[in-house]
Amino acid sequence: MTEQVWRGVWLSDRPLDANEGAYGDVVLFVVMPEEIVVEYEWIQDIGYREFLVPANIISQFPINRCHICDRCSTEYGEAECPWCFSGGDGSGE
Repeated sequence: MTEQVWRGVWLSDRPLDANEGAYGDVVLFVVMPEEIVVEYEWIQDIGYREFLVPANIISQFPINRCHICDRCSTEYGEAECPWCFSGGDGSGE
């Protein structure tokens, strides 16, 4: 939907659903420092942050498997998803 061809892997700062174009019932996530991904952010007013990150950068970090978050019952990875654990910003702090 742009005049240029872009390459990379789309990431968001929260799990997306079919309303945002993400279909299926599997969530994979990668936790990486914001200073790495911020230069790949596509700034839009859509209610969440999204990034188009080169695969060679993402591959430097472990890809985590999802399961149900014990606190919020959403499908995510770890006993508590980073959003619950961090107060909603995904940082885990």
